[in-house]
Amino acid sequence: MKTDMAIINGCLKLEQNAPFEEISNEWYNQLLNGVPPVRWNRPYCNGGWFFMGEPDSDDLETGEEYYILCFAYDGKHYAGSRRISLSREQVEREITSFCCEQDLAKQN
Repeated sequence: MKTDMAIINGCLKLEQNAPFEEISNEWYNQLLNGVPPVRWNRPYCNGGWFFMGEPDSDDLETGEEYYILCFAYDGKHYAGSRRISLSREQVEREITSFCCEQDLAKQN
């Protein structure tokens, strides 16, 4: 299975807007505690999410910054590189869509 996530020189690298990737509990805690989150919603461990406190990359054409977006679902942790300018509703729509796909995959 192809993955868009890589660990390079001890750093997590995610492709911009690629599907969310499962990460370890250790990576989740490192991303949460290394630098205070720049944005978050609800308690992180209760269906909430956060953007890591430092930009992951930027769009060379628009200059828009991408941050690692993390959340927990069904006892697992996930991360993806997303634009920091996404609205709360857009973030939650992406996370909900991903979680629904995970639920469908479990049924098959």
